[in-house]
Amino acid sequence: MQPLVSVIMPAYNTEKFIGESIQSVVDQTYTNWELLVVDDGSTDKTADIIRSFAAQDSRVKYLFQQNGRQAKARNTAIEHSHGTLIAFLDADDLWLPEKLERQLQALEATNADVVYSNGIIIYEPGATPGATDFPIVSGTIEGRKMLDLLLLQNRIPVQSVLVRMESYRNAGPFDESPQFHGCEDYEMWLRLAERGALFHGINEKLIKYRRHPAATTHQNSGWLKPALRVVAASRGSARSTAKRKRA
Repeated sequence: MQPLVSVIMPAYNTEKFIGESIQSVVDQTYTNWELLVVDDGSTDKTADIIRSFAAQDSRVKYLFQQNGRQAKARNTAIEHSHGTLIAFLDADDLWLPEKLERQLQALEATNADVVYSNGIIIYEPGATPGATDFPIVSGTIEGRKMLDLLLLQNRIPVQSVLVRMESYRNAGPFDESPQFHGCEDYEMWLRLAERGALFHGINEKLIKYRRHPAATTHQNSGWLKPALRVVAASRGSARSTAKRKRA
């Protein structure tokens, strides 16, 4: 039996891009999925676009919450999900059609808990040009080694992640603290690594990540501080764990 994949999509005022993002899920060669789109208090036509897809495809679910940012929206979607696997896609990014199929093949072949991939970075007008792909580490990597790699840099694009629900539950929900806004995915990967999750990276480019002036992480100054807080919190947690083991 093909496992159900719950695709988690937070959306806030993304009328310009969300139609393409949802369509990239609809176009997947792997078809046993549900897409839970959380309208995070949008004031534009985002809700209308989501509802139009939901009316045509029962796999697309519309959920609403008062504006609470991405971590809360992802947690809300997961609370309403039914899959044994979770995948993430932001409302301004895209998947290639074979994304889920390729990752499920890798999941079965490696027995990993988390599978992620490389991707293409698209720069919209007004965005500062930079790298065109992600600094991922490919291959199968056990938790402790992945933790060391992640503490140096976030090497996992959230739009590419497929994770077992059991592993996610073990790590706990996304941290909704304001101090981690924009980096709550990074904090989640660190927790998964700390709890011994097995990671597998695919160097194939299976996603398209859109950089534009309105994106949460477009301004590096707005991303760096929460990223440093994530690393500091993780190191503090690791030290506490080491002390408990020595006691």
